Amino acid sequence: MHLKTWACEESKLDNGLCGYGPRIIVRSIKAIKKGEEVCVTYTDLLQPKDMRHSELWETYRFICKCSRCSVFPQTYVDCVLLGHVALKGNATITFNVTDSFSNHGFIEEETCKDSAHCLGEAIDEYLSIGDPETSCQKLENILSECLQDDRLKPQERPSSNLQPLHHLSLNAYIILASAYKIRAINLLAIHSEVDYKLEAFNMHRTSTAYSLLLAGAVHHLFVPETSLIVPAANFWISVGESLLSLSRSLTWNLTVEQGKPHSNLISLSSYGCGRCSLMDKLEANLICPKANSILGQDAFNEISKKFLDCISMILPEVWPSLISGHNYLKDICDPVDFRWLRTEAFSSEHSQLHVDCTDVGSSCIDGKGCVSCACEAGRCTNRERTTLFQLGSHCLLYGGYLSTICYGCCSLLTSYSKNLLYNAEKCS
Repeated sequence: MHLKTWACEESKLDNGLCGYGPRIIVRSIKAIKKGEEVCVTYTDLLQPKDMRHSELWETYRFICKCSRCSVFPQTYVDCVLLGHVALKGNATITFNVTDSFSNHGFIEEETCKDSAHCLGEAIDEYLSIGDPETSCQKLENILSECLQDDRLKPQERPSSNLQPLHHLSLNAYIILASAYKIRAINLLAIHSEVDYKLEAFNMHRTSTAYSLLLAGAVHHLFVPETSLIVPAANFWISVGESLLSLSRSLTWNLTVEQGKPHSNLISLSSYGCGRCSLMDKLEANLICPKANSILGQDAFNEISKKFLDCISMILPEVWPSLISGHNYLKDICDPVDFRWLRTEAFSSEHSQLHVDCTDVGSSCIDGKGCVSCACEAGRCTNRERTTLFQLGSHCLLYGGYLSTICYGCCSLLTSYSKNLLYNAEKCS
């Protein structure tokens, strides 16, 4: 079929630029009738503006005039994706989708072309060759060097700006989450000894950590730019699935001494989040989504805020164990709240706190987020599995909630998130 494109906002079709692009092939699981509307993803929305425009024009001869592409100077999201970001102090910033970066106290800096080039090459190498172990090593070395550069004072800092929200960093997280999962699967396929099972389990943890960092970073960008709702929904569902899978892993039994108590996980139906009623609301929305159609922007903002507040309270009990022993991830203080990025207060206080939190070899984290060695190994393991289950359930419910907004209650993605939740309940 021939592609007919509109470059405009949905509410302003009369101002759009219409044209006929190249012929494309569309494969579908059902028959497509002549004249039927087909939704096509033209480009990666997590790319900066210039890259999106270049790709759209070269491939589809498509000129985009949406609010995000039309605004000048560029929006906050596009500036962050380029690496043009420097937070002044620790102030909490609120965003408007059409605001430019100059309104938020951002300082435009020249990105480090060498680091970006090396990172891009490493990503391309993995996609073409598919060597997960080498790719993990290369990507993490580059990311770690760039993040360490960002912690220097401005006068000491080179032009490196590949911070965790840079578009190449996001691509790297996607690759790393996939590569570590593949490495774990490959290792278990070859070896069955306990030591190898534990090594594969740690790779699974690392894969989950990168998935969580990716979801948190995209959510940070989604708050001011609602066009990113589709990747946000997909990444929250993906990390929710990984967290539930990790919490159900039989390898936990290998980390507990024989004879120690090992309780079953709580079920979704018996679990009530003591911090908020968000779980009940989101679960009800998935089961009976008619209420979703009457939700306004204020209700959506409230649900999103409560979700973020709640997982931010759970994360201190989960994040340290996910990132234990990894040079790059140990420097990520928080995978959801990125106010620690590029601030003067980062170096001493946050790094010391993080060193304490990541020392999980002989400790666990209590309900208040502090380090304690009071519990036995079996009880500690059960608690960690429970918090993983709680966090994963939150992520799946919120991702499913976003998918109902995008595709409706009967979509494949919404059904997939439902199945993950209730299968998890049966397996727990």
